[in-house]
Amino acid sequence: LLAGSRVGFALGEYDRSQPLVIDPVILYATVLGSSGASSGLAVAVDGAGNAYVTGSTTDGGFPTVNAFQGALVAQKDVFVSKVNAAGTALVYSTYLGGSGSEEAHGIALDAAGNVYIAGYTQSSDFPTHTPLQASLAGTINAFVTKLNSTGSALVYSTYLGGSFIDSASGIAVDSTGSAYVAGYTLSTNFPTVSPLQSTLNGNSNAFIAKINPTGSALVYSTYLGGTGSDAAYAIAIDSNTNVYVAGSTSSTNFPTMNPIQAASGGNGDIFVTKLNAAGSALMYSTYYGGAAEDDAYGIALDVNNNVYVSGFTASLSAFPTFGALPPPSGTQGGVLVKLNPAGSAVVYATTLDSNGKGVAVDPYGNAYLTGRGLDQGGSPVTVALRVNASGSALDYSFQLGSALTDVSEAIALDSSGSAYISGQGFIDTTLNPPASNSSSSAFVSLAKIGDAAGAPHIGFVAPAKAIVGASGATLQVFGTGFVSGATVQAGGADRVTTFVSSTEVDATLLSTDLAAATTITMSVTN
Repeated sequence: LLAGSRVGFALGEYDRSQPLVIDPVILYATVLGSSGASSGLAVAVDGAGNAYVTGSTTDGGFPTVNAFQGALVAQKDVFVSKVNAAGTALVYSTYLGGSGSEEAHGIALDAAGNVYIAGYTQSSDFPTHTPLQASLAGTINAFVTKLNSTGSALVYSTYLGGSFIDSASGIAVDSTGSAYVAGYTLSTNFPTVSPLQSTLNGNSNAFIAKINPTGSALVYSTYLGGTGSDAAYAIAIDSNTNVYVAGSTSSTNFPTMNPIQAASGGNGDIFVTKLNAAGSALMYSTYYGGAAEDDAYGIALDVNNNVYVSGFTASLSAFPTFGALPPPSGTQGGVLVKLNPAGSAVVYATTLDSNGKGVAVDPYGNAYLTGRGLDQGGSPVTVALRVNASGSALDYSFQLGSALTDVSEAIALDSSGSAYISGQGFIDTTLNPPASNSSSSAFVSLAKIGDAAGAPHIGFVAPAKAIVGASGATLQVFGTGFVSGATVQAGGADRVTTFVSSTEVDATLLSTDLAAATTITMSVTN
């Protein structure tokens, strides 16, 4: 068995003198836009597999369907697009903006299919509806908008900010429809309610705000930061509505509580903070980083509330790792850190060939990332990665785009483990690896990757290791899409298999499988 419960793939004959790369399948890849510059900065997926993308566009011909706002108002507006589960058509697509410029950086869904968008606006006439703040208070303010399930109307839309610069970077929604927003502010009068920290302490601080389900009031709103520059770039909530934020800090006195790392490591660090449900206290808050600049861009929770933080480090050698994968080539790269539910220990911390723009986690604890990496020749490429549950191996590293204008910005997962990746670029899936054209900055890119249609999806195996010399062992394979008659292969050879359910098949390993210390590649066929 591969280390850390990793499941591999059954392989046919291949040229063993060449590097072997095992990739998922591109289930669909599409672009939105035709001219100007557009980028999909955030993505979400619903239970039916519909994808929701938001970001910014300067394209006056950006496609609109059943739109709340049918035309570009200024140089750059937000867009919100819903793509059907097959990736073949827009369910709706709309502009959102005023006479200034705006971008959306966060998106979330509720159970009714309403869409929540957060970002920034420079427009004094940004579309509002029953706002808790009716007007632009500074040069740039954050905004929070809730669109109805058909994308045709605002449920609410509001400014959120003070007299200088404020921007929202992420948003999450609980089961009641309350919205949780994180970002950064340079305003000394950012709106606060029952704040944990009531004043701006430095040049910029992170902020965290909770908005009630009707969008009519702040439940709480607080600064978070020290005397340097701090920004929250990602937010998540658990089932108890405790809030988790990650970002970057240059402050030597960033607020900490029960920290894993109590002091700044150097020239800017990642921070990871957990607030209680009332927003009134830190449950834990820690620095994480080395002597070079480190930034966090993504955060996700698994079913046990382990915390996964993705980001970037300017120094691969200086970043503190634990149970790490082999480092990528070069001096800079992505990072992935997994903290235990109490925030008291690092489960693993590794560097990766990606800049860690987004992270998502499946029910088995496998982590999926996207961002910019390097190909074997050292050229920048857009990548998607899956790290197994123990952090001990890459299940796959997949190239999506190769032009310098290709940038993947966000990732979301559906219940089958398919990953939806949004960004900027043009993906030509007729080429292998997929390639891009030189005008890709005009396009929002959206790709869905995963197991081929009808193929079983393997999440993990138990046990992860067996005893050498044993007479045999029973192996449990967990995942989705298993059918009666499914067969487990060990090293490409069929083994006696018991169908337990669509999410589990058990196999009997032979003494010959366990005769010597080795790696056995496991696979399942229906």
